[in-house]
Amino acid sequence: MTSVSAATVTLELPSVLRAVAGWRRIELRGRTIGDVLEGAFERTPILRHHMMLDSTTLRPHVLCVLNDSTIPRDQVHSTSLTDGDEILIHQAISGG
Repeated sequence: MTSVSAATVTLELPSVLRAVAGWRRIELRGRTIGDVLEGAFERTPILRHHMMLDSTTLRPHVLCVLNDSTIPRDQVHSTSLTDGDEILIHQAISGG
């Protein structure tokens, strides 16, 4: 049986979420993007409200980019990570 260890990755927030979270970049560990997001939510619980509809669904205006590739919303929580990966959250802002 093979064991997959958690990767150390960097998570970066857009400016609109930085104002809420109080941080810009953070190193976290996880096997998947979902693990890393949960780590960010544990550190800064209010982020969950701004990013998620429920426990596994990103809000429609939130994009997750892994190493310059946008990850489809339905694959975010299951996408595997390796050491050194960079996750960037994009959040669209609208108004009128």
